[in-house]
Amino acid sequence: RTDASPDQVRILVRGVLQVLRTEANGSLKSLTQPAITQSSTPPWSEEALATAKHSGSVVLLSELLGDVATTGGDSEREPLVLKLSQQIKVQVEDWIQSTKQAECALGLYCLATIFSIDRRGRIALPLLANTDLLKDAFELAEYNAIPTQIALLTLCNEAFADSSCRSLIASHGRAYIAAVANQNKDAPEGSDRRRLFGLASSVLAKVYGAPPSAGGRGMTGEGEMPGGESGIKELSGVEEEDQTSLLRAQVDAISLSLRRSSAITASLATHVESLNYLSLRGRLKDRIASNQQLLADLYAAVRRISGQGNFEPSAVPVITAFRFSVVALSQNLTQYLPELNEEQKALQKLQKRATNPGSSVAGAGGKDSSGRRGEEQDEESHKPERVQARSALVVKAGCVSCLSEIVRGQRKEEEGEGVEALSDGIKDLVAQTLCNLATTPGLRGLIAQQGGIGALMRLFSRAAQEDRRVPPKPFMRAEGGKQVRDFVVAQALAKIAISLPPHLAFPGQTAFGLVRPFLALCVGEENGLAQFEALMALTNLASMPPGAMEEGRDIRTVIAFDQKGLGVIEYLALSEHFMIRRAATELLCNLIADYEVYEHYASHAKPTASGEVQSGDGGKDGDKAYRTSRIHMFVALLDSEDTPTRMATGGALATLTMDSRVCEFLVLGHPTAMDIILRVAGGKDAESKQVKEGLCHRGIAMLANMVGQKRDNKAIFDKIRADRRVERLLREAARGEVVESEVVIGLARKALNDLAEVPADDA
Repeated sequence: RTDASPDQVRILVRGVLQVLRTEANGSLKSLTQPAITQSSTPPWSEEALATAKHSGSVVLLSELLGDVATTGGDSEREPLVLKLSQQIKVQVEDWIQSTKQAECALGLYCLATIFSIDRRGRIALPLLANTDLLKDAFELAEYNAIPTQIALLTLCNEAFADSSCRSLIASHGRAYIAAVANQNKDAPEGSDRRRLFGLASSVLAKVYGAPPSAGGRGMTGEGEMPGGESGIKELSGVEEEDQTSLLRAQVDAISLSLRRSSAITASLATHVESLNYLSLRGRLKDRIASNQQLLADLYAAVRRISGQGNFEPSAVPVITAFRFSVVALSQNLTQYLPELNEEQKALQKLQKRATNPGSSVAGAGGKDSSGRRGEEQDEESHKPERVQARSALVVKAGCVSCLSEIVRGQRKEEEGEGVEALSDGIKDLVAQTLCNLATTPGLRGLIAQQGGIGALMRLFSRAAQEDRRVPPKPFMRAEGGKQVRDFVVAQALAKIAISLPPHLAFPGQTAFGLVRPFLALCVGEENGLAQFEALMALTNLASMPPGAMEEGRDIRTVIAFDQKGLGVIEYLALSEHFMIRRAATELLCNLIADYEVYEHYASHAKPTASGEVQSGDGGKDGDKAYRTSRIHMFVALLDSEDTPTRMATGGALATLTMDSRVCEFLVLGHPTAMDIILRVAGGKDAESKQVKEGLCHRGIAMLANMVGQKRDNKAIFDKIRADRRVERLLREAARGEVVESEVVIGLARKALNDLAEVPADDA
């Protein structure tokens, strides 16, 4: 009812919030009665609170606050929602400031619950950010009863995902949280103090692990809230002994929980989330990755729940959070830092000086030696060789099979049999983790063996699967410039396709399904590495035996014509970047092995501007018509300074010169083609014996093909025979004076024999 009176709203809110407390207690005890320690499951344990979060009162509260959480109060229910939110603020603040421990604990817990409902923090944030509520709570915390302290740390655990609250917690609660963790570290298992230690160590780990730049809703990546990070920056100098202690506390808690029960508890999910935050710190990444038993146990637990179904509704959010944290942990351990150019490096250096003015000056205001040493350790840990070593450990622990099982279980979840349909967030993490792992060439075979390729194929969005435009359009960037998941998935598959035999890694029709995403990577011009990897992957696909067919179409034909990739590849063959130019040329060389591609170039050998080849004069340098020929591109690439590009182009022309139309253009229609071919055939500028042999082989093969056209085109034969350089080079090659290769010597001798024979017309 939008016409509800303030009194009605107050009664409703107070009633709902009070039921939250009684449901958390697991009984209908009065708020003033000390029922906290009377139930078998302590009401302030994470398990009890997690159960309460999905009770009837929270469902009702979620419905009442739904407009605030999702639309910001812009709907028709805005008047009632505003009344509700205001009354909640009044009631919760009143409880938290109460001198009664039970009411104070109730207010803190209710605020934590509201954070879990209103993920944007539109209700809870103003209460914390605009008042000294949290500051006062920390100042009085050490005098409160243990249940109240547990409620405070539960609030910190929920609110930490927001940057504003993260700063408040770090600024005002650091000393208290550290003291609680230190004082209760030896508390007996199962006691309230041990539970207090677990929460304190988890929150402290998050405070330490969260990087200064982390914003918004933290690990969930939802929304973004303003807020300073000064409190967190102060923690960058945490001693190495304290870092180890924090890490050990989380590892011990996780190991104990996994040993005790196969159930995924809220406490376990909280500790894994804290470990996830710690893994953001470079200096701790290696220690986490080297704990093979821990990672293996976590991956085994995720595989187990991914294969199960029919969970209790109250358990689903806990299981989902646990699974998300394990995948995020894997992504953090295997993440590479982006390559920066010199300008970006200088800008980053200036930013560091701006945020830490004394970092480069010893003495007052500067960082102590431990802080500087910590930063150096962080930088060292992100070097590619260190990331690759961690990636190998993560794969050894079972990461790939775990991620594959998560994606395989998606169909069950979408049908209502599993945990729940995979969110875009976890799909993005799975894709990025597999892409990180595929960056290490030695791991690509293991990724394929453990189901990584199938998982990646399932991660393509429905839009990408249904897109039929040719040539494919580039993958669009998401809001904020972040690459969309389809881009990451395609790049991961391209990395794998570079190293593995395509007929084994992509059996059946799988290889044909990769052509579109790989070409989409080629079309986008923003990422040169992705273009290069996609070209290399397509080159490998184009090396498949001719028997690889889809509806009677060879995969080379599919790449070149069905998906209209030939124009894209030719464009990249003229790229300014020599590596992209080389990869595109090698791909063209493989595509020409298909007859349809071969015929396409042979039929377009004649210049399109003038329509006729200038017979007999080798083309006129002032006449630019020869440049309109498709073959001219190969001539230009054959004259490249990059040896692999020249080798690939030579292979392509050695095939194409089997056609008289191509020979006619090269001999009669191009002003410099013969000069370049003779230079290649003579092995000029070859930097090694092996390179010289490869170039000579290709060049002599081209000359042999041209001489062999004497019966089809007498003009070509006459032109070749009149050029004394050709006969001289062939004689030298036939004597083994150019290279000692028997293949080259045999080709040269055959060409000399053809050259010596006079065509029947002349005779």
